[in-house]
Parts: sequence; C-alpha cells; structure tokens
Amino acid sequence: MLLQLQKKLIELEKEIASEQKEYNLKLRKLYDNKLELKAEIGLYKKSLDVDKIKLAETLIKCKHEPSTSEARIECVGSAIEDFTKEEMVLTKKYFGVKYYSGFGEQRSDHFYRYVPTHGSIVFSIKLLKKDVKLTDEEREACLYYLYNLEAIYEANKI
Repeated sequence: MLLQLQKKLIELEKEIASEQKEYNLKLRKLYDNKLELKAEIGLYKKSLDVDKIKLAETLIKCKHEPSTSEARIECVGSAIEDFTKEEMVLTKKYFGVKYYSGFGEQRSDHFYRYVPTHGSIVFSIKLLKKDVKLTDEEREACLYYLYNLEAIYEANKI
C-alpha cells in the first residue's frame, strides 16, 4: 500500500511540474506580447513610422543601448553608409563596439560568430538575413531605423 501511495505521489509531483512549466511558458508569452504592445504604443507616441521599424527589425539587430559615445556613433554611421552600397560589409561582418577595461569603448567589427580577444561587445549592429539581397524598400527601412535608433530605444523603454 505504501509503495502505491509513493508512486502516486511521484506521478502527481511530475504532473504538477509539467503544468507549472506550461503555465510559466504561457505567462512569459503574454508578458512578451504586453511588452511588444507597449513598445509599439511608445513608437506611435514618438510619431515614428511603425511599419518601417517593424520591417527593419526583421532585417537588422541592434544589441544594447545606443549612446553618445564616439565609438557607438561611428558604428551607426558605418552601418548607415553600408546600407547605401551594393556589396555590404554587413553580409560578412557585424559592426560592434567593445569595452576594454582601462581603455573604454573601442570600435570592434568582427566576422559573424567571432568576438574580440580582449574586452566584450557592448553595442552591435548585425544583419539577420546575410544571404539575401535587400530590396530598396528594405534598405530604406534599415536606414530609417538607424537614423532613429535613439528615439526607438527610448520609445521601447516605456
């Protein structure tokens, strides 16, 4: 009798854990949706072109906060220039800024999947679709995104 009760208890604990995991996943998804909606509302409040931003976000990824540091401004400038070229550097490398203790922020571009040997990347701009030739509309959306990067970041903080 005790053996069967113990087995039932273990089964019940497994079922509870499974339900808890499913609940947590669903809750995480709901919170993610809520954050997306708040970010979109923030973009509208800033009078930004949400459609261009959404398109750009399917094409490029800007990690971490933009700032007024020279290295980050230069990084964004390089990306803007790159989107005007036929052969884009971003198809092979990402543009980045690293923080190297004692030296501060420094420009640090790398081939995808590579990182600096010293310091760590604190800001980067990456192309998500490296093997696809971008249309003019997609390039324009990316340029719009990069020109408005700080406003987009601020709107997403809401």
